Amino acid sequence: MRPGLLVDCCGILAVLASCGSESPGADPVDAPMIDAATSDSGDAIADGGLRDINVVCDDFERATLGASWRAGPGTGIVGGSDFGVTGTGGGAFIEWQGTAIGADQFSEAVVSADRDPDMMIQASARRRASDNARYGFHHNLEADPDVWQIKYDGVPSSQTAILASNPDLPAPGPGDTIRIEAVGNEVRGLLRCASCPSFVEVVRVIDTRPQAITGAGPHGVVSRARIDVANPVTYPAPVVESWCGGEVAP
Repeated sequence: MRPGLLVDCCGILAVLASCGSESPGADPVDAPMIDAATSDSGDAIADGGLRDINVVCDDFERATLGASWRAGPGTGIVGGSDFGVTGTGGGAFIEWQGTAIGADQFSEAVVSADRDPDMMIQASARRRASDNARYGFHHNLEADPDVWQIKYDGVPSSQTAILASNPDLPAPGPGDTIRIEAVGNEVRGLLRCASCPSFVEVVRVIDTRPQAITGAGPHGVVSRARIDVANPVTYPAPVVESWCGGEVAP
């Protein structure tokens, strides 16, 4: 059963390529963690009978990301085992570019056991090439109270939008999996705790706005440290233990 944020120069979360210097999965059990390799999962979603297909997973168990990833400044593999933030550029992002992906897609990130609790993680989907808009699902530590959000992100701050929020679930912990799904006009954020057999839905939205992202686009993870507290994060900072992404199909 199954049902990765980043401040940039423009807004609350990182964008991938605008604002000048902006730099800003299938179930890991069913999709083997083979570095940058694809596999097909028949794992069914309880809601709607959907399943993950054309799944790719990465466990980051190596020294460098490699050509299958598009990576921003400050991005690297930390300790030979985790996607992380080096400290350069204030944050990090990765986008899978090793294989093509359809518009109905998911991205999920497993929180590193060594992640500093002040590091925020966003699982992202459907980045649109024309304006860098994307959908992101994250736990925002800088909100008061802290809150899970689906965000229309990657554009200048005046154009971003919080599409759905839920303050009732706690922050993700080590081993938890953060997942975003975009199917048609529906975007869902889901969470699976490290000891849980399945995901729970955290937030859901139907985006019918004129600027809704409906086409295929890259998916991945972005991360940065919260900036509303004085305690500094020690870099390089591990963030994500493993990632999976792919398509969602009937």
